Amino acid sequence: MKRDWDIDRQAPQAVNALNEIAAALPVEVHLHCCHSVCKRQSDVIGDYKPILPFLKDAKIDRVNLEFAYKGTGIPDDLEHLPDGLGVGMGVVDVREAQFQEVEEITAIGAAGAALIDPSRIALNPDCGFAPDYGEPPSIDEAFEKLSRLSQAAAILRDRFC
Repeated sequence: MKRDWDIDRQAPQAVNALNEIAAALPVEVHLHCCHSVCKRQSDVIGDYKPILPFLKDAKIDRVNLEFAYKGTGIPDDLEHLPDGLGVGMGVVDVREAQFQEVEEITAIGAAGAALIDPSRIALNPDCGFAPDYGEPPSIDEAFEKLSRLSQAAAILRDRFC
C-alpha cells in the first residue's frame, strides 16, 4: 500500500498526541521508532534525519532507534537528536540469524558516543527481538546476541566512562 506522507503536518500532530498520552505518566517515557520487522523481514527503509528535529517538543525521555541492519539509521543521524533527549541505540541485528562480532556492535555504539554525550546512550537490540513469541530468534540465539551486546557495553563503559 502506498501512503502519501506530509511530515510537516503529520509529525507535529503525532508529537501532540504522544504528549497527551505521556502527560500524566509518572514514569520515564520511551518512543520506539520501528522499521516494522516481522519474521526477519521489513519493507520499510530510511534513516531518522527527517523525524528527529520534530522530537524537540516531545515529552519523552528517550527515543529508541535501529542502527544495526542496513537501510535503517546511521550514527550520523544522532547529530539531529534534540539536546537532552536520550537514545536507545539498536546495535544488535535481529534480522539475520548469524552473530555479529562484539567489535562490530562496539563500533556502532562508539560511533554514536563520538557524536553525543555517551551518558545519553543506552544500547539495545534493533526492533523485532521477540524470542519465543512466535517470532525468531530462538531463546539460544537471543541469549548469545544479548551476551555479545553486554560485552560491547562493558567495552564502551571502560572507554567512555
